Amino acid sequence: MANPFGFDSQRVLANVRSADILDLLNRVTAYRARTDPEAIQIIEAELRNREYGPAEIEAHAQSLASDVIFLEDGCAACCSFCRLPAVAEGWGWHRLFRRLPVFPRYLYYCKNHR
Repeated sequence: MANPFGFDSQRVLANVRSADILDLLNRVTAYRARTDPEAIQIIEAELRNREYGPAEIEAHAQSLASDVIFLEDGCAACCSFCRLPAVAEGWGWHRLFRRLPVFPRYLYYCKNHR
């Protein structure tokens, strides 16, 4: 029986195979600092299978470098509303049922939610 808190390569592989290209590229570039090294290998192998090599990965990393907000640990800040890397930040409201403002909080925004 596998450790419930350890790395499960089969679970990661299934997740990676069902992910879209943009998600995989973001995981291997913007979120690389917080991604398990074994998962990085699986993601890179899947990208190679989908005909995305080091040049395409590097091009994606370069496209993120100027806009994305990177935190102290080297990982990109994640949008507060989706999984995309954040490009803007600021104070906003935590909303109950997406309508009722409850309390102010610091938020990160991707290009779609800015």
